[in-house]
Amino acid sequence: MNMINLKIGVRLAIGFGTLTIIALLLGTLAVVGTNTMSTNMESIGENRVPSLQALAQLNRLRMVIRAQTYIVLAYETQPDLQTALRSVQEERGHSWQQVNQWWETLLKTPRTSEKGRVLQQQLQEQYRAWRAIYVELDGLIVRIAAATDFDQKPALFTQYRQTISRMVPISDRMGQTFDAMTENNTTRTNQMIK
Repeated sequence: MNMINLKIGVRLAIGFGTLTIIALLLGTLAVVGTNTMSTNMESIGENRVPSLQALAQLNRLRMVIRAQTYIVLAYETQPDLQTALRSVQEERGHSWQQVNQWWETLLKTPRTSEKGRVLQQQLQEQYRAWRAIYVELDGLIVRIAAATDFDQKPALFTQYRQTISRMVPISDRMGQTFDAMTENNTTRTNQMIK
């Protein structure tokens, strides 16, 4: 059967039918594409951005707390040591509140890749070690501030320095994991955007 031999009405019906099928296919593809884009945008807004914010804030707070840790050493020869250490303790308390809030935000964000889940698990272990070493450091600050014996303070400051030397590698590893998680999150976000 040849198209030329068909009546004009049949040819028009076939032509319009073909155009209708093509339009339906294009419409279906557009709806599926829009739904996929909407899902990806929702994931970016609800998961990716909050996770990136939490990682950035936790990494910043890690360094703020580290600076607070080192500032204690600058007060070693200060005559008004207790006042200076109380100030550090107040700042530290505020910093820990922020750390707790951002840590909860990070934990609430679901990991959608195996690499993300592995990095999250690794970070949780490092976070526990980091918080544990800071329990020691904060306890030493309390002991230094409460020390009344002048000869006891140098020994406490020596112990404080030794604890700092144990804290630094823990903090550095955690910082590297923050960077790895941020890179993984950014890479996956860019893939979604493409």
